[in-house]
Amino acid sequence: MANTIPVKPSVLEAPFANNGERQTVLRSTDVAGRASLDVGFPAECSLALEQGGIPPSRIDFNGIFNMITVWLHYLQSGGMFAYNQTVNYVTPGMVFHNGTVYLCIKDNGPQVSGAGIKIPGASGSETYWKIGFGNPTVNQYGNNANAYITSGVYFVADTSATTNFPVPGTGGFLTVAANGNNISQSFVLRTDATKTYVRASINGGTAWTAWTKILTTADVRGDAYCQRYISTALPDNAIGQDNDLWIVWR
Repeated sequence: MANTIPVKPSVLEAPFANNGERQTVLRSTDVAGRASLDVGFPAECSLALEQGGIPPSRIDFNGIFNMITVWLHYLQSGGMFAYNQTVNYVTPGMVFHNGTVYLCIKDNGPQVSGAGIKIPGASGSETYWKIGFGNPTVNQYGNNANAYITSGVYFVADTSATTNFPVPGTGGFLTVAANGNNISQSFVLRTDATKTYVRASINGGTAWTAWTKILTTADVRGDAYCQRYISTALPDNAIGQDNDLWIVWR
């Protein structure tokens, strides 16, 4: 069996016929002998001349190969396509929209039955798109933390209408990790990065544990009442190991 392992190709220095004579290949055409995206080369291009055939056009060939290699040249350079409402998207497609890369997690588009057009980051799009990386969409799933059940990093703006967040009215970055019905959320306050809260759900977001604040060194007093230090030897009767953080009350 022939070896079919992909091999890295040479750099495509320019699209085919980049400076040559070519025709734009249309979706459809009524011009005899012209190639189109719908039918390719029409039947008359395969007939003998004495039977009324028309030879395939050189500039059609140039146009076809140019169209294909323009795409390859763009992709070779790391090009990513912007979201377009006229395109049908399938998983695991990836698009760039409003400064953010989105991953398609469910088919959508103008011709996708039962879905239709779902603009990434818009209300109702969470079933179809998730943030890959880039600038998080502000309030992508609204002001209720319970609505954020898709893996990703989100930004929630300050608003008195926030619901189920650890600090009402204070926005920040919400990180969600989901695997089936198991979901964890981590929330960092916009106004104070030393304050991080976590919670979890084991039933797909139907019920959540209470928010728990993560203790950091910023929460430990460094005065006469309390000292903090990295141990080089364990205190008497302590459970732990060297280099743990220990808090000694005076």
